[in-house]
Amino acid sequence: MLEKYAVLELQYLGETIWVPETKLGTYIGSGNGTMTGDLLSGDVKWSLFENEAPDVCDFTLVGTVTDSDSTEHGFEILGYSEHEPGTRTWRLSAGIRFTAGLPDPAFPVVGVVTGAFHSESQTHRYDLFRHTG
Repeated sequence: MLEKYAVLELQYLGETIWVPETKLGTYIGSGNGTMTGDLLSGDVKWSLFENEAPDVCDFTLVGTVTDSDSTEHGFEILGYSEHEPGTRTWRLSAGIRFTAGLPDPAFPVVGVVTGAFHSESQTHRYDLFRHTG
C-alpha cells in the first residue's frame, strides 16, 4: 500500500539557479518551492532535465530540501510526464529517491510521486507517497 507523506509545491523561475549532475536529459530550468510533510518540511531548490517529446517526456528533477535546522536533504525524481490534451498541463508519474541527509530513520529513502506541472502558471504540485505494510 501507499501512504501520502508530503507535498512538493514548486515554482519555475526561468533562470539557472543550480545545475547538478544528472543521469538523464537536457537542462530545462530551475526554481524554488516548498516541501510540507510530517517528517520533513522546508525550502526547496530544484533543476529539471528532460528528453522532450510532444506527448510524453522522460525527466529527472533534482533538488534539495533545506529544513528549519538548515540541513540539506538531497533528492532525485525520475519518471515520465504526459501532456493532457487540450490543456497546458503535464501529468507526472515518477519515483523519488532521497540521496542525502535523511531526517529520521522512519523517513522513506524511496517512494512514488504523482502530480502536475501547469505551464501557464509555471507551477508544479506533487504528492509524495511511501510504501507501507
